[in-house]
Amino acid sequence: LFVQGTLSLLGLLILWMIRNKNIGLLIAMTVLLSGAFGNFMDRLLHGYVTDFLYLHYFDKYSFPVFNLADILINTGIILLILQAKQFKKAIQSVIDRKMVIDN
Repeated sequence: LFVQGTLSLLGLLILWMIRNKNIGLLIAMTVLLSGAFGNFMDRLLHGYVTDFLYLHYFDKYSFPVFNLADILINTGIILLILQAKQFKKAIQSVIDRKMVIDN
């Protein structure tokens, strides 16, 4: 059920991406889906996700272990947030112009 659900969702998102014309959103979703697919393949092939990057500073500060797919997922989310802020500014600009025209 996990495999079928993941592949169905991935297929729907890819179809949506093909129809979308916003290049920034396409890049963000591609990066995000690449990371999700990487973790999905790890789980499918090995039964678990392999984390292999361990960052630390002289055993004093350490960061949780992660993998490249995790980096892609987080980067995609950050890009989506930036796209949402840009979209909000564009909508606000249109509203402001309409208010000026109406007055």
